[in-house]
Parts: sequence; structure tokens; C-alpha cells
Amino acid sequence: MMHNGKIASLWSMVILILSFLPFEVLPQNSTSQNFIFKQCAEHVLFFRMEPKPFQDYVGDEFKLHVDEGKAVVSLFLQDCSQYWVDGQDLGTNQHAHVLVRVTAESETNAIVGAEITLPQMTWFSISAASTNPLDQEARQASGTSPLNIEDIKLGENDSTKNGRVIFSEDMDYSWVISNQKADTPISQMIGSNQILGFHHKIYVRDGSGNLIVKQIEALGLLETGPNLAQLLVNGSTDGSRLIPEGPSNALALTFDPVWARVTAGH
Repeated sequence: MMHNGKIASLWSMVILILSFLPFEVLPQNSTSQNFIFKQCAEHVLFFRMEPKPFQDYVGDEFKLHVDEGKAVVSLFLQDCSQYWVDGQDLGTNQHAHVLVRVTAESETNAIVGAEITLPQMTWFSISAASTNPLDQEARQASGTSPLNIEDIKLGENDSTKNGRVIFSEDMDYSWVISNQKADTPISQMIGSNQILGFHHKIYVRDGSGNLIVKQIEALGLLETGPNLAQLLVNGSTDGSRLIPEGPSNALALTFDPVWARVTAGH
């Protein structure tokens, strides 16, 4: 990736930071900060679902962010040829994450290197999957159990981009991203080949029912979107039977991510 000249100068900064960072995973009952650098293809899809099953899943302490009467669900996918955490090369990694958006107060500080920093979004984790054994160990050490994943394919045809995440032979998501831009407020803020900054807060419930909070700051190059897309769900791929089988309309963006900083704690 990293083919765009606008972000070439960021390489030396990232490599310098990595050279000073020790590797650690998050032990239980503690707080940890990790710096992640990666070379990936990244697709992010947003789609709407009936809210009640998700509200039941997140619990009474959270209120769903509702859009046109529906819960907002995100499918986050990365196919990484290089994945560094705190200076340690973890090799390749494929990662899938399903989240539902919840309401929260938002404070957004500008991300260094970003042309535009988007407002913070807050999410509750539904399920996550990774192919990298060390990444899986880190998640398990923090009290979360990643799903199995067989493969992620992120590609493009002559006129569209497409992808598929395979959890098993009878469980997968597939999607096609059109060239048609979506008419949304964020479409007026951002455009292709812009370097964007992101703030996300993600709540994860561990195996004991305790909440882990992850604060994420990230920098990435927007390649496509937000564009209209079509998502097809085959089988109960989210691990919680919240997302029904069949097609759904979606919005999609594709990125060339640069780095992320994750602060997590119970």
C-alpha cells in the first residue's frame, strides 16, 4: 500500500516511534497503551438493523445510536501484509470486527498528520476475529475471545470494489461497493486521497461480564467513499445471532491505514 506521495513522509516518523516502543499485551485489571503500525487494505461498511436485539445485547447501561429507527452496525475489515505492535513485527494479519454504535458525549482533538479529524464515535463490540496467533493471544489476555476466521478477500473489478470474509464454509459476509457516492453529511466533509484522523471508543465485554474500554486514535488515507454498497450475510457470522441472513444496503469506505494508538483498561 502506501502508494500515495502525500503520506510518504509519515513513514520515517512511524518507524522512529516504533524503534522506541516495547511490546506488551493488556493484562487483566490494568490499563495499557499500544501503538500499531500496519500495511493493510481496509474496508469499513455501515448498515442498519432492527434495534431491539442489539439493545438487549449491550444492556441497559448503554443507549443505541438510532438512525431512521434502526441500529447502526459497522463491519470493519483489514487484510494486512505487515502488522507491528509496539515495535514487534507480528507478521501478516487479517482482522474482522462487528460493532454497534451507542450514544456518548464526544470530545475530539485533532490527530497529528490528519487533514481532517472526524468526530468521535462510540461503539459496543459484537464480535471480533483475527488470523494472527499473537494478536489472538493479546485479545485473550485482555479477557476477550476472538472468533475463528478462515480468510478475508478484499479486491476490485473494473468498476467496483468487493470483499468477502469467511468464518467457515457455511458462514461468511460478502459485499460489492459501487461507484455511486452516498449522499450523507460526511460526504460533504471528506474526499478521496485525504488523510483522515479518527477517534473511536469501543466497549468490549470480557468472559466474566466485565467491561473493557478501548480508546482508539488512528490515521489513514481515504481511498473510496462513502459509496453505496450491497452486503450479503450467509449464516450467523456475528457469533451472537444478531445479524440475520440475507442482503442489506450499506455505506462503504476503503482506506490505506497508517497507524493507530489503542489505550485499553477495565
